[in-house]
Amino acid sequence: MKTLARFTVIVLLIALVLPIASVGAQGGGDDEALAPDVAAVFYQAATAGSFEAMDDGSYTLTLEGVGENIIWLVSYPGMQVYTMPAMLFNDDWGANPELMANAVLEVDDLNIELILSAPTYADGVQTYVAIVENIIEPVETKDGPELPMMFADANLAIEWSLDFHNGLVAGIDARYEGARATPEECTAAKTAVNEWLVWDQQKAVEQNNARAVCSSGDAAACDLQTSIAIERYLTRQGMIPVIKVAYNECA
Repeated sequence: MKTLARFTVIVLLIALVLPIASVGAQGGGDDEALAPDVAAVFYQAATAGSFEAMDDGSYTLTLEGVGENIIWLVSYPGMQVYTMPAMLFNDDWGANPELMANAVLEVDDLNIELILSAPTYADGVQTYVAIVENIIEPVETKDGPELPMMFADANLAIEWSLDFHNGLVAGIDARYEGARATPEECTAAKTAVNEWLVWDQQKAVEQNNARAVCSSGDAAACDLQTSIAIERYLTRQGMIPVIKVAYNECA
Protein backbone atom coordinates (compact mmCIF):
# COMPACT_ATOMS: atom_id res chain seq x y z
CA MET A 1 0.00 0.00 0.00
CA LYS A 2 2.35 2.66 -1.29
CA THR A 3 0.37 5.74 -0.46
CA LEU A 4 -0.28 4.72 3.12
CA ALA A 5 3.37 3.78 3.50
CA ARG A 6 4.20 7.33 2.37
CA PHE A 7 1.81 8.71 4.98
CA THR A 8 3.43 6.59 7.68
CA VAL A 9 6.87 7.98 6.89
CA ILE A 10 5.61 11.57 6.90
CA VAL A 11 3.98 11.01 10.29
CA LEU A 12 7.31 9.65 11.55
CA LEU A 13 9.07 12.74 10.28
CA ILE A 14 6.52 15.10 11.79
CA ALA A 15 6.67 13.20 15.08
CA LEU A 16 10.16 14.60 15.60
CA VAL A 17 8.71 18.08 15.95
CA LEU A 18 5.80 17.15 18.22
CA PRO A 19 7.32 17.42 21.71
CA ILE A 20 9.36 20.52 20.96
CA ALA A 21 7.18 22.79 18.84
CA SER A 22 7.28 26.49 19.69
CA VAL A 23 3.98 28.14 20.56
CA GLY A 24 2.93 31.78 20.88
CA ALA A 25 1.39 33.33 23.95
CA GLN A 26 -0.76 30.82 25.78
CA GLY A 27 -3.57 33.22 26.35
CA GLY A 28 -4.34 34.03 22.73
CA GLY A 29 -1.78 32.35 20.49
CA ASP A 30 -3.00 30.99 17.16
CA ASP A 31 -2.48 27.25 17.08
CA GLU A 32 -1.97 27.50 13.30
CA ALA A 33 1.23 29.51 13.84
CA LEU A 34 3.31 26.69 15.32
CA ALA A 35 6.92 26.35 14.22
CA PRO A 36 9.58 23.76 15.07
CA ASP A 37 12.45 24.88 17.28
CA VAL A 38 14.83 21.97 17.71
CA ALA A 39 18.47 20.93 17.90
CA ALA A 40 18.80 17.34 16.76
CA VAL A 41 20.91 14.85 14.81
CA PHE A 42 20.43 11.57 13.03
CA TYR A 43 22.86 9.08 14.53
CA GLN A 44 24.52 5.94 13.14
CA ALA A 45 27.16 3.79 14.80
CA ALA A 46 29.52 1.59 12.78
CA THR A 47 31.99 -1.16 13.61
CA ALA A 48 34.29 -0.29 10.69
CA GLY A 49 34.54 2.02 7.73
CA SER A 50 36.61 3.59 5.00
CA PHE A 51 37.05 6.59 2.70
CA GLU A 52 37.69 6.06 -1.00
CA ALA A 53 38.87 9.07 -3.01
CA MET A 54 36.94 10.02 -6.14
CA ASP A 55 38.17 11.99 -9.15
CA ASP A 56 36.18 15.12 -8.26
CA GLY A 57 37.79 15.47 -4.84
CA SER A 58 34.94 13.92 -2.90
CA TYR A 59 34.98 10.52 -1.22
CA THR A 60 32.84 7.45 -0.96
CA LEU A 61 32.28 6.96 2.76
CA THR A 62 31.46 3.36 3.64
CA LEU A 63 30.27 2.37 7.11
CA GLU A 64 29.98 -1.30 8.07
CA GLY A 65 28.09 -2.94 10.91
CA VAL A 66 25.36 -0.27 10.83
CA GLY A 67 22.03 -1.11 12.48
CA GLU A 68 18.73 -1.48 10.66
CA ASN A 69 17.32 1.64 12.36
CA ILE A 70 18.63 5.17 12.25
CA ILE A 71 18.29 7.11 15.49
CA TRP A 72 17.05 10.66 15.95
CA LEU A 73 18.62 12.30 19.00
CA VAL A 74 16.90 15.52 20.03
CA SER A 75 19.07 17.52 22.43
CA TYR A 76 17.14 20.79 22.73
CA PRO A 77 14.95 21.88 24.34
CA GLY A 78 14.55 18.41 25.88
CA MET A 79 16.23 15.06 25.27
CA GLN A 80 14.08 12.81 23.07
CA VAL A 81 14.95 9.65 21.12
CA TYR A 82 13.19 8.36 18.00
CA THR A 83 14.01 5.69 15.42
CA MET A 84 13.08 4.89 11.83
CA PRO A 85 14.18 2.14 9.44
CA ALA A 86 17.51 2.97 7.81
CA MET A 87 16.22 1.62 4.49
CA LEU A 88 13.33 4.11 4.43
CA PHE A 89 15.59 6.97 5.47
CA ASN A 90 18.00 6.16 2.65
CA ASP A 91 15.28 5.63 0.05
CA ASP A 92 13.65 8.97 0.86
CA TRP A 93 16.93 10.87 0.90
CA GLY A 94 18.21 9.12 -2.23
CA ALA A 95 15.06 10.05 -4.13
CA ASN A 96 16.06 13.72 -3.77
CA PRO A 97 19.45 13.89 -5.56
CA GLU A 98 20.03 17.53 -4.57
CA LEU A 99 19.61 16.92 -0.85
CA MET A 100 22.80 17.32 1.21
CA ALA A 101 23.43 17.37 4.95
CA ASN A 102 26.16 18.53 7.29
CA ALA A 103 27.60 15.76 9.44
CA VAL A 104 30.41 14.90 11.84
CA LEU A 105 32.14 11.53 11.82
CA GLU A 106 33.85 10.64 15.09
CA VAL A 107 36.81 8.31 14.51
CA ASP A 108 39.31 7.67 17.30
CA ASP A 109 40.20 11.16 18.56
CA LEU A 110 39.19 12.93 15.35
CA ASN A 111 35.99 14.78 14.47
CA ILE A 112 35.67 14.87 10.69
CA GLU A 113 33.25 17.51 9.38
CA LEU A 114 31.48 16.34 6.24
CA ILE A 115 28.84 17.25 3.68
CA LEU A 116 26.93 14.09 2.77
CA SER A 117 24.73 13.15 -0.17
CA ALA A 118 23.60 10.14 -2.24
CA PRO A 119 23.12 7.62 0.59
CA THR A 120 22.61 3.89 0.13
CA TYR A 121 21.98 1.14 2.68
CA ALA A 122 21.87 -2.66 2.42
CA ASP A 123 22.64 -5.49 4.84
CA GLY A 124 24.27 -3.29 7.45
CA VAL A 125 26.47 -1.39 4.99
CA GLN A 126 25.86 2.35 4.67
CA THR A 127 27.49 4.51 2.00
CA TYR A 128 27.50 8.25 1.28
CA VAL A 129 29.20 10.59 -1.12
CA ALA A 130 31.21 12.75 1.28
CA ILE A 131 32.97 16.08 0.98
CA VAL A 132 35.53 16.57 3.74
CA GLU A 133 35.22 20.09 5.13
CA ASN A 134 37.51 19.92 8.15
CA ILE A 135 39.31 17.51 10.47
CA ILE A 136 39.46 18.48 14.14
CA GLU A 137 42.04 16.85 16.40
CA PRO A 138 42.18 17.16 20.21
CA VAL A 139 45.76 18.45 20.17
CA GLU A 140 46.96 20.43 17.18
CA THR A 141 49.95 18.86 15.45
CA LYS A 142 52.55 20.50 13.24
CA ASP A 143 51.48 18.84 10.00
CA GLY A 144 47.78 18.69 10.85
CA PRO A 145 45.60 15.60 11.00
CA GLU A 146 45.32 13.15 8.14
CA LEU A 147 42.06 11.65 6.89
CA PRO A 148 41.95 8.01 8.04
CA MET A 149 41.23 6.01 4.88
CA MET A 150 40.29 2.95 6.97
CA PHE A 151 39.07 2.91 10.54
CA ALA A 152 37.37 0.80 13.19
CA ASP A 153 34.55 1.93 15.47
CA ALA A 154 32.95 5.20 14.39
CA ASN A 155 29.93 7.37 15.15
CA LEU A 156 28.18 9.51 12.53
CA ALA A 157 25.97 12.46 13.51
CA ILE A 158 23.95 14.05 10.67
CA GLU A 159 22.56 17.49 11.40
CA TRP A 160 18.76 17.77 11.44
CA SER A 161 17.31 20.99 10.08
CA LEU A 162 13.93 22.07 8.80
CA ASP A 163 15.39 22.33 5.28
CA PHE A 164 16.70 18.77 5.50
CA HIS A 165 13.36 17.61 6.88
CA ASN A 166 11.56 19.23 3.94
CA GLY A 167 14.08 17.64 1.59
CA LEU A 168 13.21 14.20 2.92
CA VAL A 169 9.51 14.91 2.40
CA ALA A 170 10.29 16.02 -1.17
CA GLY A 171 12.07 12.70 -1.64
CA ILE A 172 8.96 10.87 -0.46
CA ASP A 173 6.88 12.82 -2.97
CA ALA A 174 9.32 11.91 -5.75
CA ARG A 175 9.20 8.22 -4.85
CA TYR A 176 5.43 8.05 -5.11
CA GLU A 177 4.81 10.60 -7.86
CA GLY A 178 2.14 9.36 -10.26
CA ALA A 179 1.09 6.50 -8.02
CA ARG A 180 -2.61 5.74 -8.03
CA ALA A 181 -4.38 4.30 -5.03
CA THR A 182 -5.67 0.76 -5.17
CA PRO A 183 -9.21 -0.06 -3.96
CA GLU A 184 -7.70 -1.34 -0.71
CA GLU A 185 -5.74 1.89 -0.25
CA CYS A 186 -8.88 3.93 -0.92
CA THR A 187 -10.81 2.02 1.72
CA ALA A 188 -8.01 2.43 4.24
CA ALA A 189 -7.60 6.15 3.44
CA LYS A 190 -11.30 6.93 3.75
CA THR A 191 -11.48 5.00 7.02
CA ALA A 192 -8.46 6.92 8.35
CA VAL A 193 -10.02 10.27 7.38
CA ASN A 194 -13.31 9.43 9.09
CA GLU A 195 -11.54 8.26 12.24
CA TRP A 196 -9.42 11.42 12.27
CA LEU A 197 -12.49 13.67 11.94
CA VAL A 198 -14.10 12.01 14.96
CA TRP A 199 -10.84 12.25 16.92
CA ASP A 200 -10.33 15.91 15.99
CA GLN A 201 -13.86 16.83 17.09
CA GLN A 202 -13.23 15.23 20.48
CA LYS A 203 -9.91 17.05 20.82
CA ALA A 204 -11.56 20.35 19.88
CA VAL A 205 -14.00 19.94 22.76
CA GLU A 206 -11.14 19.15 25.16
CA GLN A 207 -9.19 22.15 23.90
CA ASN A 208 -12.15 24.51 24.31
CA ASN A 209 -12.78 23.23 27.85
CA ALA A 210 -9.12 23.74 28.74
CA ARG A 211 -9.17 27.23 27.21
CA ALA A 212 -12.14 28.21 29.36
CA VAL A 213 -10.36 27.12 32.54
CA CYS A 214 -7.07 28.66 31.36
CA SER A 215 -8.77 32.05 31.05
CA SER A 216 -9.34 32.00 34.81
CA GLY A 217 -5.60 31.70 35.44
CA ASP A 218 -5.18 27.93 35.81
CA ALA A 219 -1.63 27.19 34.61
CA ALA A 220 -2.22 23.45 34.20
CA ALA A 221 -5.22 24.13 31.98
CA CYS A 222 -3.13 26.52 29.89
CA ASP A 223 -0.47 23.83 29.44
CA LEU A 224 -3.14 21.31 28.45
CA GLN A 225 -4.65 23.73 25.94
CA THR A 226 -1.23 24.25 24.33
CA SER A 227 -0.51 20.52 24.24
CA ILE A 228 -3.81 19.75 22.55
CA ALA A 229 -3.30 22.58 20.05
CA ILE A 230 0.09 21.16 19.05
CA GLU A 231 -1.29 17.63 18.80
CA ARG A 232 -4.23 18.73 16.61
CA TYR A 233 -2.03 20.85 14.37
CA LEU A 234 0.58 18.18 13.70
CA THR A 235 -1.98 15.43 13.27
CA ARG A 236 -3.85 17.61 10.79
CA GLN A 237 -0.62 18.23 8.86
CA GLY A 238 0.07 14.51 8.82
CA MET A 239 -3.41 13.75 7.50
CA ILE A 240 -3.01 15.93 4.40
CA PRO A 241 -1.55 13.12 2.21
CA VAL A 242 -4.32 10.74 3.29
CA ILE A 243 -7.02 13.32 2.58
CA LYS A 244 -5.54 13.83 -0.89
CA VAL A 245 -5.69 10.09 -1.50
CA ALA A 246 -9.26 9.80 -0.27
CA TYR A 247 -10.57 12.70 -2.34
CA ASN A 248 -8.18 12.93 -5.32
CA GLU A 249 -7.10 9.37 -6.09
CA CYS A 250 -10.29 7.55 -5.19
CA ALA A 251 -13.66 7.65 -6.90
